Amino acid sequence: MAFALNLYPSRTDAELQSSKEIVAGEAREFARQYRAAHPTLSTDEELFLGELARYKYWGVLQLIDGYATTDTQEPTTQRNTEAREWARQRFSEGDLQKLLDIAVNVALLVPTEDSPNPGTLLGHTILYQQLVENPGSIYAGVVTPGFERRLHNGRFWESQASLQPCTGSTALPIVNDILLNHHDQLEVQFAREGIKLTRRAAYNTRPSIDLCRLPNLSTERYGEFFRRTHLEVGGAAFQEDELATFIAPWIVEMASVREDQGLRSPRFLETPEQIRAFFAEEFVRHYSSSSPYTQNRLAHLIGLTWGHGEDIGHMTDVFLALPNKKAVGRLIFAELNDSSIVNLIERVDERTIRNHLDEATNDLIMGAKNQAYAAARKLKTRRRERESY
Repeated sequence: MAFALNLYPSRTDAELQSSKEIVAGEAREFARQYRAAHPTLSTDEELFLGELARYKYWGVLQLIDGYATTDTQEPTTQRNTEAREWARQRFSEGDLQKLLDIAVNVALLVPTEDSPNPGTLLGHTILYQQLVENPGSIYAGVVTPGFERRLHNGRFWESQASLQPCTGSTALPIVNDILLNHHDQLEVQFAREGIKLTRRAAYNTRPSIDLCRLPNLSTERYGEFFRRTHLEVGGAAFQEDELATFIAPWIVEMASVREDQGLRSPRFLETPEQIRAFFAEEFVRHYSSSSPYTQNRLAHLIGLTWGHGEDIGHMTDVFLALPNKKAVGRLIFAELNDSSIVNLIERVDERTIRNHLDEATNDLIMGAKNQAYAAARKLKTRRRERESY
């Protein structure tokens, strides 16, 4: 028997809800019938039925088809072979088809989100691992080109939630693989659904995406994809500033300086002319001038470098190229205390910077400087008094 994908309809809210109820009912019914036919269950069978009852589709697939892995060592290969033999001894071809239907549709439809975990958050990612990257799978060949395209799009968006250098997750190699090897399969029309996947994978929070470890070609293709999304779908199709979640970190990375083999240099924009040309581009200019989230990310990048970093000249060029310097400047200084403001302003070309700040920000800087001067005079007076005794 050749296995096949049977995807339940989900184009409308009504279809989605109906399909969720159907697949949940099928999982319960499969477990009920199996228990009825097998009054005495082994430990492995109890584990299998428990995974099925909790809609843990990834556990079901691993128990009947092994673990997706690049590890070709004997223990892994033997474990997967034993899992497939165990499954064929207990389930008919029809049963294995039904388990595939349940697993795939539970992964995509998520009938319950009461207990979010990697399985319910990363359905496309796990299905790709289990059905495409699983050597010797009993379901080998079941993934059609169209469904593989869907999995690439889904796992790209799911991985955005963990695309951070400090997480130590598998998100970076997944995104890099897609952008290097499958970038032509990314569809801008999937973006609306994709943002929902990212939000769910990030536990309904806005992820703080960082592209610092994404290789150069992949970073460039990342920007190209979101540029196409902006132009072809349009920001108006999304909630306010929603696309900026993904575009702002790309703009920041394009403007960043990174260290490579002990040498620091701009990663992409090496000269003031390149910086000005980049921020003059309509797509970049739009988000730099009108997106609060993008302005906050730029303010953090510039302010951190001005206050503590080594690349002050480069970041000053970035600041001067911004279309809305006053807004970003206000954000840079708004969260600093007087001491930090004075420290920062002493490290930069004060006259150049202050010419591009609004009146309120300049007043804030002057107030901080006056407080610092007053404190310095008071300290000097106290020292003189102590010396006079």
